Amino acid sequence: MKNLYLFLLFSFLSLQAQPDSSGATLLTDKQVQTLFSHETLKEIGVTFPIRKVYAFQDKLGKQYLIISENNSNPDKATSIKAFNVLLKEKNPPQVLWTITDAIDDTEQAIWFYTRYISLTDLNNDGYIDPIVLYGTQSESEEPNRENRVKFIIYYLGKKTAIRHQNSSLDDGRHTQIDRSYYKLPLALKKKIRSIVATLEERGHALFNTETIEELKK
Repeated sequence: MKNLYLFLLFSFLSLQAQPDSSGATLLTDKQVQTLFSHETLKEIGVTFPIRKVYAFQDKLGKQYLIISENNSNPDKATSIKAFNVLLKEKNPPQVLWTITDAIDDTEQAIWFYTRYISLTDLNNDGYIDPIVLYGTQSESEEPNRENRVKFIIYYLGKKTAIRHQNSSLDDGRHTQIDRSYYKLPLALKKKIRSIVATLEERGHALFNTETIEELKK
């Protein structure tokens, strides 16, 4: 009976949830409450208010990306957590990976850039290639001038990070690229470069020319 309930629940959520620009399905608040009970969230480790939950599926099975911030107003959040959860019948929730960060002494807020989240199979190997971004707001009076932006990429379960310190001054901008980036499939690199270009177009970050060229390697 429990297996039948889970099957019907997943089927219902698949029909009712809405597609999202991330390539995954964005669950409504009601669907999140139906699928993730208080006990389940506690088991996963979710303690912050949930901002969004994305549903997607690949060869591993049905998965969810839970985005949470310690303040329901992203402009005032000081700490963030994300959870990639695999749900299978007869099994407890399995947390595949997490993202955790908080502001430093020079920052006022931190939040996930949900508009840039990508949850698609970029290289057509049957596995989703998650790309998650988050950023901070510094104490600078000019928005996005001294903020941090961080890319978290998971390819076949392995993490790659790109850490960027923004600045209005060339010498103040620094980008740290994990060595594993250079081993990523070309499709993932192209997606990352596309997001970088969009960040610059929208004034959310500014990258040095050297960094742009480095990302092409």
